[in-house]
Amino acid sequence: MMRGSILIVDDDEGVRDVLEQLLEILGHEPRLCGDKESALEALEERGWDAAFFDILLGDGNGLELLEHALSVQPDLPVIIISGVATSERVDQAKELGASGFLLKPFRADEVTQELNRALVRGTLSKQRRRLSDALERAESQE
Repeated sequence: MMRGSILIVDDDEGVRDVLEQLLEILGHEPRLCGDKESALEALEERGWDAAFFDILLGDGNGLELLEHALSVQPDLPVIIISGVATSERVDQAKELGASGFLLKPFRADEVTQELNRALVRGTLSKQRRRLSDALERAESQE
């Protein structure tokens, strides 16, 4: 299993605490944010291996945060979490670039599976980008 630095953004302290405990048990390094503003700061501070964003935040919208996160770190796999999962909401999240969607309340195995998929996707995306950049540099030197 891959290990990584994981950003958790949810305005519900209970959800943040559960995710933090689970991720620490799995060997990850979680960082908790309770609002959009602190999440924006965390996104600017460093690169993340994956993130969980609540779709409804007290000071904003997790989908807007998703768009910003992907503009800062295009290869970031983001899992959207929500208490209400309409097909429209799930489709919108995926269209904006979310790598996964979890419905609250979630089980530990669901979080683990979704996070593992996200980490693999993120790693592959970074490798693809590096190879593409290397190919462009090689072609420009010819």
